[in-house]
Amino acid sequence: MTKKTEHDLSAIITRIDTGRHGYLEQTLKGLKKDAGLKVKKLSADRTEVTMAGITARAVGGELAALDNWSNAARRAMTQQQA
Repeated sequence: MTKKTEHDLSAIITRIDTGRHGYLEQTLKGLKKDAGLKVKKLSADRTEVTMAGITARAVGGELAALDNWSNAARRAMTQQQA
């Protein structure tokens, strides 16, 4: 992972964390537009999100999947540093 990629992931994670304080719907829309967030409904209660080469799934909708994506991005960054 390059420093730029790591910085980009870090910036997206920060946007998601900031969005948790009442702006997550706006953050979700912004990430779709600015960062290429793709959302796929797998079933009535399962959602998959993909962005920056990282995919995450969740039961509970887009926001839960976005939260899981944020955690997966953190893990990817940590693994690259190890």
